[in-house]
Amino acid sequence: MFAGVSVFAQSGVVSNVKVTMQAVGTFDTVSPSGMIEMKCCADEAEPASFVVKVSRDVSGAIVKLTGDLVSSNKNKIPATAAELRIVEGERLIAFKEVDLKAGKDMRFWLTLRVPQRTPAGTYTGDVAVFVSGRPIAKLPMKVTILPMRLLLPSKQYGYSLRSGGVSEETYKALLARLPSYGIVLTSISGPIESIPQGIKNVRDAKLGTTIVYYNPGLTYDEILKAYRTAASAGVTRLFYVNDYESSDEAVLEKTYEMMRFMKLRLEHTMAVINNQTAYEKLGSVAECTALHISLPYVQELLAGKQRVQGRKDWWYWDIAAASAKENRLNAGLMLWKSGLDGVFIPHLPTDSTDEVGEPIFDSVLGEAFREGTDDVRYLTTMMNALREVKDGIKAGKFKNPVPAQMLVDETEKYLATCMAKPLMSLKNSDYQDMRMRFADYAMKLRAIAPKY
Repeated sequence: MFAGVSVFAQSGVVSNVKVTMQAVGTFDTVSPSGMIEMKCCADEAEPASFVVKVSRDVSGAIVKLTGDLVSSNKNKIPATAAELRIVEGERLIAFKEVDLKAGKDMRFWLTLRVPQRTPAGTYTGDVAVFVSGRPIAKLPMKVTILPMRLLLPSKQYGYSLRSGGVSEETYKALLARLPSYGIVLTSISGPIESIPQGIKNVRDAKLGTTIVYYNPGLTYDEILKAYRTAASAGVTRLFYVNDYESSDEAVLEKTYEMMRFMKLRLEHTMAVINNQTAYEKLGSVAECTALHISLPYVQELLAGKQRVQGRKDWWYWDIAAASAKENRLNAGLMLWKSGLDGVFIPHLPTDSTDEVGEPIFDSVLGEAFREGTDDVRYLTTMMNALREVKDGIKAGKFKNPVPAQMLVDETEKYLATCMAKPLMSLKNSDYQDMRMRFADYAMKLRAIAPKY
């Protein structure tokens, strides 16, 4: 039997139509359920997915929460915290009304962005299908907010902005979306005279470090002009060499010399590299690198090799060509396992109608990327609490340190076990189980951490 919540609508809104709603998997196929259930923290975005099926065509339906999600002590998560979109392949499509076709599942994606100061507790409500202002079917929703402050990720997530050829409004709209995906590092390019405005836009969006980058084709004088312009705008002066696809020795030699020139001026340098020839040429001179995930050095890190010292390394991959699982792992657990500093995406694929790139943010692939950044937030929170307890033990803050040490050992053993698993062959539910165990250890450690 088709699982979920079914009703016959006979109110005159829709006559004699059976409407069925059921919760389904987000990134994996799982058994359908008659309730949407989430566990997350305040200041976190969490996804859910459900399908609606009707026995007869229904036109002009509205799908939304019936109201706020409410806890037993009357705390609320506002209905406006839930964004609903239609799933079409990997894309997530915004909508106001929708036409439901008889016998056909229509899948919806719900992203709940929990406000920062939401108290812990269990919140309940309903998602419903409305026709002519009346609900014709409802799907219960239960959200458990954990009693834990979720820290920002210890890894850094960056994105190379394409600022040319688009309106200021479109550009700012993209900037406004980046933080919800964990992205706070940006690079900007374009004509040198546009740099101050670009930096202002980034700062207005409350993003973090800004990288002003140049192409190797620019002259020294042009680079110095960009340097002075960026400095006058108060930017952190980090210059990115946009030459990652080249393996031409002459081009790489010129890039190498340009980077040496910048370092002599006490400027930072960054190389984005996708092939071994470029890595061998530029890896030693670059202060920072963004490395394609397939490079031998990166794969060796995943196998346990020690990192190059004195260099900051990010990695990147083709997010649009990867699976949702790959995007989550590469932004999350695999990134953690590699020991790299973060993710820096040189560019995200653009739609032909949108040169700035509303890349994959309106897609399941983008949701998976954000889930990876959230996995790192949970790991960061757990490791922060672990460090406080270990420091307390070392400083003699515990009258009886044995229970604290046992919890430390258990936490570290569990993390090592997780990192040793074949992560790519696991399911989304396994990653979620790990996340909840990280949260559990974080809360246990925090409860005993000494108060300095």
